[in-house]
Amino acid sequence: MNNRPFSSLEIVAEIACGHSGKAKRLYELTQAASLSGVTAIKYQIFELNERAEERTKEYEIFNKHLLEESTYKKAIELARENKLRVYADIYGYSSLKIAKNLGVDGVKIHAEDFGNYPLIKESISKFNTVIISCGGSSHKSLIDLREFLKPILNKKIKIYIVDGIQLFPTKREGHSLFNFFEVSSIFKNYSQINVGIADHIDPEDEYSFIYPCAAYTLGASYIEKHITISRRDKWTDWQSAFNPNQLSNLVSHLKSINLSLNLSSDYEKMGIEYKSMFQKYPSIQGRRNNNLNTKISEVVYKKIRNKNKSFISYDFIEKNINSIKLNKVDPIIRFSNFPSRIGAVITVRMSSSRLPGKALMHINEIPSILVVFERVKRISGLDIIIVATSNDKSDDILVDLLLENNIDVYRGDLDSIPHRLLGAAEKFNLDQIIRITGDSVCLDYKSMSDLIVSHMDISPDCSILKNAIFGTNKEVITLEALNFLTKRISSKQSSEYLEYFLKKPCLLKINEIDVKYECSENILKQRLTLDYEEDLIAINQLYNKCKDGYLSDIDEIIKQLENPTFKMKNSLMIQKTPINLNLDLDVNYD
Repeated sequence: MNNRPFSSLEIVAEIACGHSGKAKRLYELTQAASLSGVTAIKYQIFELNERAEERTKEYEIFNKHLLEESTYKKAIELARENKLRVYADIYGYSSLKIAKNLGVDGVKIHAEDFGNYPLIKESISKFNTVIISCGGSSHKSLIDLREFLKPILNKKIKIYIVDGIQLFPTKREGHSLFNFFEVSSIFKNYSQINVGIADHIDPEDEYSFIYPCAAYTLGASYIEKHITISRRDKWTDWQSAFNPNQLSNLVSHLKSINLSLNLSSDYEKMGIEYKSMFQKYPSIQGRRNNNLNTKISEVVYKKIRNKNKSFISYDFIEKNINSIKLNKVDPIIRFSNFPSRIGAVITVRMSSSRLPGKALMHINEIPSILVVFERVKRISGLDIIIVATSNDKSDDILVDLLLENNIDVYRGDLDSIPHRLLGAAEKFNLDQIIRITGDSVCLDYKSMSDLIVSHMDISPDCSILKNAIFGTNKEVITLEALNFLTKRISSKQSSEYLEYFLKKPCLLKINEIDVKYECSENILKQRLTLDYEEDLIAINQLYNKCKDGYLSDIDEIIKQLENPTFKMKNSLMIQKTPINLNLDLDVNYD
C-alpha cells in the first residue's frame, strides 16, 4: 500500500435538499459543514423539469426545494471563505450551465444519469473534477464507462467514481465493502480515476462510522455524508444525515486511520524503543580474545547493558563467521568485527531530465562531477570511489573525462539507479556502499565520515544523516540491503528516488545520526544541489565566497549562507519528489 497524504482524501458534506427550500437553512448548513473539518461541500442545483415530470408527487416535492441562483452564490462565497471546495449535483444541461455560472470546483452526475454519456462528456469539457455516482451499477456497465472515459482523460482531469446505495436511510446490507473493492479494481490502472463512497446509513447505527472508515483503509479517496443541524428537527433528508458533531467525529476518526495507514516515523521510533527494552544481542559464548576457528554455534543472544546497540543480522554473522575479529571490550557482534570493503559509488548520467549534461558543467572552473569526486575523496574510511554511469552512448564523453582522471568507472543500466549501484558494488567487491548522487556538489564529507563510523558500530541495513542542509547528506547501505531493494522496487522510474525507499518506515533497519553542526531553519531549506540552471549559478556564487572554493567544508559553507548580504539565487526552485510526480512507489514483497 502506498503512503497516502490525508490531503488527498476528499470528505464532502452533502447539503442536498436539507435546506428545505429556505435560504437561511442553506447558510446555516454551510457554516456547520465549515466547522466540521470536511474538505468540500456539495449542493444540489437543478431546474424543476430536470428532476420530475409535471403533475407527479416528485414534482411537488422538488418544487418546494428550489432556491434562487443568487442564494447559492452567497452560500458558495461563505464556503470559499472557509476554504472549502464546492461541488454541485447536476441533473441535465440546464443545471450544468448554472454550476458553470456559479464557478463551482466540480460537478456530480447522479446515479440516474450514470449511463448518460453525452452529459458526462459535456461535464468533463467544462470542469476538471467530475464525480459520477455508480450506486447499483453492474460491473459490466462500469467497465463500459471506463472504456468511454479512456480517450477523454488527461492530466488535468480528476474523476471520482462513487459507490453507494442511497435510500433514506439505507440498511447496513445496502453498503458492500466487497463491491467497493471490486469497483476499485476496475479502475485501479487509471491515475485520473479515483474511487469513493457515499452512504445513507442511519447515523444512530455505529456502522455509519465504521463503513466509511473501512472503505478509506481499502483505498477510498472520496467520502460523502449528508449533514443537518439537528436530527430532531427532521429537516429534509434527516434520516441519513449526520449532525455537525457526528460529522466532525468521523473526520477525526479518518485522520487517526490516516496515521496508521502511513506508517509514521513516530511508529518506527517507538518500535525501536520498544525492542530496545527487551532486545537480546549476538555475542560469542565464553571467549573474547581467540579469533581462531570461531563457529556459528558459539553465537549466543543475551541482554547486554550497552547504549550502543547492534542491528546486525544472523544471516550476516553466519556468512562471515570465519573472518570475525573479536573485540576485547565490547561483547556485541558488529560490522566492525569483520573485514569490510567500503566504497563510495557516485551515480551520474548525462541525460538528466532537469539539467541535461550537468555532470560536465563547470563549478569553480572544473566539471561538476570532479567537484563531487574531490569532495567524496575527503570522506574518511573509504577503500575506493567508483563513478557509476550508464552504457548509453550519451555517457561516452563523461567516461572519457573520468578515465583521463584515473577514476574507476562502472557502466550499467541507464534507468535503474539500484541496478547500477548493485552492479558497481559487485564488480568492485564492496560490502558497504556509500551512495552519492552526481548532484552532491556540496556534500558534507565531515559528517559522512562520522556516519561510516556509526554504521560500522550500529550495523543496520542503512545509515542516514538527519537534520542536514538539503543536498549535503547521503547514505551508507549494505550490499545485502541494496540487493533486497533492487529486486523489490516495482518501478524503474521511481527507483531514481532511491532515498524514498531507504527512508520508508519499517522497510529496512535504519540508523540515523545528527550532523555535528547547527544552523537556522532557513538555512536547512537552502538548495545545495544541482538540478536546475539556477542551482548552477547559486553554487558557483557560493563557492566564490568560500575561502577554499569547492573544497570548503560544511562549516565554511554555513558561514557564507549565514551572511545576511549573501542570497542564494535558487531559493524558489521546487524539488521534485516521487510523491508530487505521482510515481508508482510499490515494493514487491514476493
